[in-house]
Amino acid sequence: MRTTIMLAVLAMLAMASCNNQDKQAEALYREAETLFEQKDYNAAKIMIDSIKTACPKAFDTRKKAIGLMQRVELAEQQRSVAYLDSLASVWQQAFDEIKGRYLYRKNPEYQDKGTFIVPSQDLARNNNRTMLVASTDEDGVMRLTSVLVGRPIDHHVLKVTLRADGTFAETRRSDLYYTSTHLGVVTEKAEFEVGRTDGGLVDFILANQGKPLTIECQGSRTATRQLTKQEKDAIASVHQLANVLANLHTIAQQRTEAENKINFIKARMSESSGAVKALDAR
Repeated sequence: MRTTIMLAVLAMLAMASCNNQDKQAEALYREAETLFEQKDYNAAKIMIDSIKTACPKAFDTRKKAIGLMQRVELAEQQRSVAYLDSLASVWQQAFDEIKGRYLYRKNPEYQDKGTFIVPSQDLARNNNRTMLVASTDEDGVMRLTSVLVGRPIDHHVLKVTLRADGTFAETRRSDLYYTSTHLGVVTEKAEFEVGRTDGGLVDFILANQGKPLTIECQGSRTATRQLTKQEKDAIASVHQLANVLANLHTIAQQRTEAENKINFIKARMSESSGAVKALDAR
């Protein structure tokens, strides 16, 4: 008899606890909905998470909260897409304003992405000329190509020195080197990708653009000359374009990620809706 009474008391306490949790969960859910409508998505998610923590037995409300969380996540990604679109518009305008300063080259047979250079560095106009060429691809990946004409020295490293105090920047060893011969004249080219193999050379040149700079092509021997104003100006101009293109590329990647998340969330919401309809049909 005593045992029966104890079990009855425990059952009543459990029911009271569940009732209290249901009320508390509903209050938290309503608060989360309000935050969602106010577009305070982070706060809404925190409030939704608190339902599970504070009211683990409020199963009906927790199920509703899952649906609300999906709506919040969907709204977040949709807001991200709208923000990225507005940001892309700004950078696209910046690109449109300066793109006329550059030549665009692309050979569909072996290039997935086109390349931008300044007209003064078009190799077709600079036959048999030693020069440092700046270029950027459509994703904003900037490169320096050291073109050395004459007796080959198999150069894979560049060093640029500030004549005033001897400070310098030096590339890593180029992993893209090739030679060609035209009418008996040998041209060798070593390519360096900014941020990967350029060793901070571009940043150093930009920081000292108005000062005399010496460039060394290092190979079996060293070929030294002065970096021209035309070369320094080309590097500065292409660097500006590369920054614009890199931002556009990053925004495009982020937008694709957001769209993928939107599709994923919508698929989950569709599955949840389908499961509920199947249960109602039973």
